[in-house]
Amino acid sequence: MGVTGGAGEAVKPSSSSSLSPVAGLRAAAIVKLNAAFLAFFFLAYMALLLHPKYSYLLDRGAASSLVRCTAFRDACTPATTTTAQLSRKLGGVAANKAVAAAAERIVNAGRAPAMFDELRGRLRMGLWIDEEEDDEGPSCPELPMPDFSRYGDVDVVVASLPCNRSDAAWNRDVFRLQVHLVTAHMAARKGLRHDAGGGGGGGRVRVVVRSECEPMMDLFRCDEAVGRDGEWWMYMVDVERLEEKLRLPVGSCNLALPLWGPGGIQEVFNVSELTAAAATAGRPRREAYATVLHSSDTYLCGAIVLAQSIRRAGSTRDLVLLHDHTVSKPALAALLTDYDRVVFVDADILVLRDLDALFGFPQLTAVGNDGSLFNSGVMVIEPSQCTFQSLIRQRRTIRSYNGGDQGFLNEVFVWWHRLPRRVNYLKNFWANTTAERALKERLFRADPAEVWSIHYLGLKPWTCYRDYDCNWNIGDQRVYASDAAHARWWQVYDDMGEAMRSPCRLSERRKIEIAWDRHLAEEAGFSDHHWKINITDPRKWE
Repeated sequence: MGVTGGAGEAVKPSSSSSLSPVAGLRAAAIVKLNAAFLAFFFLAYMALLLHPKYSYLLDRGAASSLVRCTAFRDACTPATTTTAQLSRKLGGVAANKAVAAAAERIVNAGRAPAMFDELRGRLRMGLWIDEEEDDEGPSCPELPMPDFSRYGDVDVVVASLPCNRSDAAWNRDVFRLQVHLVTAHMAARKGLRHDAGGGGGGGRVRVVVRSECEPMMDLFRCDEAVGRDGEWWMYMVDVERLEEKLRLPVGSCNLALPLWGPGGIQEVFNVSELTAAAATAGRPRREAYATVLHSSDTYLCGAIVLAQSIRRAGSTRDLVLLHDHTVSKPALAALLTDYDRVVFVDADILVLRDLDALFGFPQLTAVGNDGSLFNSGVMVIEPSQCTFQSLIRQRRTIRSYNGGDQGFLNEVFVWWHRLPRRVNYLKNFWANTTAERALKERLFRADPAEVWSIHYLGLKPWTCYRDYDCNWNIGDQRVYASDAAHARWWQVYDDMGEAMRSPCRLSERRKIEIAWDRHLAEEAGFSDHHWKINITDPRKWE
């Protein structure tokens, strides 16, 4: 039988037991050529067959060297096919230990070329900003990001996150934020998509994080976690959700929703694109407005008027009222997961314009309160039983700066998305200037409304007579007094039926308190003379 040579010719075996010198050299050359060709072909084939995808290890704020997944193949292409199996494998040893071993080898080998520039220290990312662009507008420090176009697709993104608990403000470290954002961008841009069970063609990306502290739940949600082993955390991250999050400015130094359009301050920002995007994004989301009553029924009247104002503004979303004494724990747990997105509104707020556009924003989106802190009066949240349990676990270790829910939430959701203050317009006059009062009183009276809602600080409208704002009668409460805002609340009250007004009646004790405050205001000689105004509110005689 003939054997095809490298040149394509047939070589016949000699019938003689010996070969001429020329023929022998020729045969040896052909055999060597065949062997070299086959060896090259075999190596090329094996390289193509076994060549792994790439993953990246982000260590100490920089991406360490490009790592071939053969170093920890189980983490890159696990043999598991379901999330449950992946979780069990991770909870055991295999994938996690392989990732850890590879990571330690890279870390111990020394620092590789940086993927992005480090940004140390806590920058001032969110004091007062010029929302209405009277001067130069808001500005944020630029967080250096790598050139993602230089990298190929990855099976898994592995990151080592900084965690310095010795610093009281460790969770506000901008460098820590930067590493989180690089990890998230790499996952969203370069991560290979998998379905929830670990197969192909879905919308989830594998992310492995090494950190002594829990990763930011703003970016890596606990209900996307599939396993943990010590300081190693593994997630199957929903890419669509992550991309939505990354499209917005992170931190309070810039607005997630510009208040004005390109035409300037007189042109209200068009949010139709946001609402259209929310309507076409996969399955219809279940969305609701929610408020809460706690400790007493003092805010029940406010909650009723709030609901009325939301309907008057044009929203048809569900309205949910939580009460701490009447809602059982199982019912509360069910409610937490019953909606995909909730706009929480305090019961002492009056809605003047449709807030439905807020459902197009992710958790946590709110209005600034002071410095880098947000006001919890209006918040966009994404209910999750897992997040709820995490907050419960942290309630004894996190110190609220004001002893309330606002201070607690600000310690958990540090890098929130900022809404314009007119979305949750605080009724106060802290600057105590004529210009401030003139501007705010005009906004409170404007029709059509120029603010989306009014947040009634100080004494609430339903605890006063309707004739004027009773904050005028108390010295340290006068910074919250506004007859224009007070009258706006009572306009909505007047549109309610009689049956809905009964919770707004004044107790005898409250009537005595109002009378006493009027007396003290008269003795103090307050020059506005509100204490002289004749009371016509029928609730005085009810």
